[in-house]
Order: sequence, then C-alpha cells, then structure tokens
Amino acid sequence: MLGHTCHNLPRRRRRCVPDVERRPASVQIADHYRDRILAGELSPGDRLPSAADLAAQWHVAKQTVTRAVGRLQVEGAVYTTPRGTFVASDDRIIRSPRPIRHGKGERVKLDEVGIVLAPNYVAELLDLEPGAMVIRRQEVTTLRGKPQMLSVDWIATGNVMAEAELLGPLGPDGPAAVIATVTGRRVTHAQDHIEGREADAREAHALKIPVGSAILAGAHVWSDQEGVILYGEWVMPPKRVVSYSYEVAE
Repeated sequence: MLGHTCHNLPRRRRRCVPDVERRPASVQIADHYRDRILAGELSPGDRLPSAADLAAQWHVAKQTVTRAVGRLQVEGAVYTTPRGTFVASDDRIIRSPRPIRHGKGERVKLDEVGIVLAPNYVAELLDLEPGAMVIRRQEVTTLRGKPQMLSVDWIATGNVMAEAELLGPLGPDGPAAVIATVTGRRVTHAQDHIEGREADAREAHALKIPVGSAILAGAHVWSDQEGVILYGEWVMPPKRVVSYSYEVAE
C-alpha cells in the first residue's frame, strides 16, 4: 500500500500525496490523479497543478511529471492547453475489467443472475458436458449515470454454498474471491482476449448506443491447476480506454 506524505505547503494548498515507492514515479502520479478523477474529487474542467508545482510536491523532476501527464493524456483523462492541464469532459477512464476498482459515482448493477443451460461454447470452455447448468451473472457498470461496461460471467455449478453466494450481489473483489473462500480454488492463470467489433441489440440496449456502434469487446478465462474456474465476457462503448499496469521481469 502506498504511504503518504504531507508536504509543507501553504495551509490552503496543503495536501497529503502518496510517497514515491517501487513503481516509477510517473506511474504513481498518474494513478493518483486518475483515482481522484474517478472518485469525483476532480471534475471536468478542473485544472491540475502546474508541472513545477507537481514536481515540488512529489520531489521529482519536471520530466517525470511530463511523463505522468502524458499517460493521462493518452487515456483521455486530461487535455493540455497553453493555459494548463485540465480534466477532460468525456468519461473515458476505465480500469482493467478485472479486478475493478470503483470510485464515487460509479455503480455496478446486478442486471441478471441465475442458473441456466450453458451454451455449447461455454460448456466447452468450462470443460463441462453438453447440457450442463451454469451460473450466469450479468452486470452493468455506470459512471455518473452513463453506461461504461456490460459484463457477463459464467461459472460452473457444483458447490451449494458457492452457488448461494454467487447468485447475489458481490463485494468489490468479485466472484473469484467468493470461489476461493468457499471452495479453496484460487485463480493462478488468466488469459484475456480483446477485439473491436459492432454492438448487437442486447449490448447496444445495455450501453445505450445504436445497434452496430463500434465497441471494445473482451473475454477472460480464469483457471487453476484443476482447470477453468470462470469464463467472462464484457463490452464497452466507444471512447473508453482500458489500462493495464504490470511488472516486467528483468
């Protein structure tokens, strides 16, 4: 977890900011302001501190601040003019679908849930016999009232306690945490597939966009040594960005 330092700024400007730790400082600065935007602490049109002020607050070089702002610009979170850097008006910031970290104004609605007959492709992915029953969870994520993502998770049945938990609203850690707690099976391998395509009628209705609109669609397969634990699908409307952060081994 990041530590925090309260810098000796004038009282009106005094703010505790995360200490620069293992991750590159530019990544931490970008994450800090991305989180504030997602939490509603910074609104569209709000101005970020100048590069000089940020460099002083974070005890880093201006070049590091420039890289941090550049990351946010690529995501569409901010824009820069000769007058400064401002929070963008479009809600474009979307974290990696799993795990999801929700900020203020962001809501997840369990749209549909039940035990259903698995489509053939889902049964095959979950290594089930044709005609097997599975848990299907459909959720819609909104930010400031605008649909951000439609997601569907498919989970094999078989554990009564897990089924009872998975058929209701879940905490922020999602279904994987429930499965791990109840069955002891923990995800050790994940595979993501992402493509751009057109929205079908169901997706368009959930995202409130015209049928045939361009969308970003993804699927993820979570597994352990015993096999696939969960298969999920998600779609997002145009002008959204998925950001991944990961360590690179030397």
